[in-house]
Amino acid sequence: MKTVEIKEIDVIHFSVTVAGIATALSLIIGLFQAFPMLWLSKVAEGEVARAGFVSGVSQIVVLPVVTFIVSLIVSALFAVIYNYTAKKYGGIKIKIE
Repeated sequence: MKTVEIKEIDVIHFSVTVAGIATALSLIIGLFQAFPMLWLSKVAEGEVARAGFVSGVSQIVVLPVVTFIVSLIVSALFAVIYNYTAKKYGGIKIKIE
């Protein structure tokens, strides 16, 4: 059994991977949330229909974009902080068979 210590994370690859996974999950959740709102815009009239349409489209378009940007920034900050602290205190030790 071999023990490997991770002392550094590639910031760009880690951030884009985490942001991509979070964006895909938020798109799936947004689609499930958007269907009732879009259905409401077909059934209702006037302001309620417009509100349902805008809410549904924002769940499909705006939510994944905002999720990508926020998770990219947060995961990049995490990777930078990890890279800084792992050199001082030691990294994560993983046992590989």
